[in-house]
Amino acid sequence: RSGASRSGATPTARISTLSSQVSSGRNRAGGPTSPFSPVQIPAGGARAALSFVQHPAGGPRALLSSGHAIPLLGMGTWQLPRDKTADAVAAAIDASIRHMDCAPIYGNEEQVGEALHLAMVQGRVRRSDLF
Repeated sequence: RSGASRSGATPTARISTLSSQVSSGRNRAGGPTSPFSPVQIPAGGARAALSFVQHPAGGPRALLSSGHAIPLLGMGTWQLPRDKTADAVAAAIDASIRHMDCAPIYGNEEQVGEALHLAMVQGRVRRSDLF
């Protein structure tokens, strides 16, 4: 299969359509989207759909079945040197990144936590905006 849906659109075309809907602030019906208006893109046929929402903090997010919305753009912290991790996380927060990929096995969890804590104390980010 070519990856085309029943409508004939390829996955790339569907992503392009999503990008234009999110950036234009218009949904598929042509109506305005609110910051939390879902934009649906068929994934694998008519029975499944992946919903996206534009979030005021951190840009577009994918709406999960749990109701949470995960930012599509994130920062990975794997292999970041400990002495550079806090500055890198702070820079990501200042660049509106709200999805941090971190894990104890990365060995820099303490530095990630310190940077996040400092950003929250300084009012640069709210915990509810982080994923």
